[in-house]
Amino acid sequence: TTVLNSSRSLYNLGVLELADNIEARFGSSNDLRIYHDSSNSYIDNHTGTLFIRGGTGTLRLQPVDGEDGIVIGHNSSTQLFYDDVKRFETTTTGGIFYNGSGTASVRLHGYGSTSGSARFGDILMNQNMTIRTVYADHLIFNTNQVDRAYFHATDGHFLPNINNTYDLGS
Repeated sequence: TTVLNSSRSLYNLGVLELADNIEARFGSSNDLRIYHDSSNSYIDNHTGTLFIRGGTGTLRLQPVDGEDGIVIGHNSSTQLFYDDVKRFETTTTGGIFYNGSGTASVRLHGYGSTSGSARFGDILMNQNMTIRTVYADHLIFNTNQVDRAYFHATDGHFLPNINNTYDLGS
């Protein structure tokens, strides 16, 4: 075992190669370990918090080369992907859910936080779970791709959508 400290370094070696199952250990109690076991790679932190910092750039976690899983921007959004298609993104006022083609399908904002950025179809929700739409939109309840009932946009009445009856179950 060779211990490196402020008086000894690997600076002039260029590349440090470690064989499978050899750990790089950090800290006087080996609190942080990085290693590869020929099948998987590990970063083990056994004390405190593990910080992964990106400075002023963007952090990308990619499950395979070139395929985003999580993208964390500096003073910007955080994006979650499924099979390299964006599914959710944080915004300054809430979040946006995306459909399978990457098109925004639901935008959630906190009350009073839209600051002119609200769009048609946005949903606003406050800390008391009060839900409202931004513009004169109906709030529609849909199952199996069929509109069942809705709150009317202008008078607030709750109305059935298909046959003027409410199906409350058997």
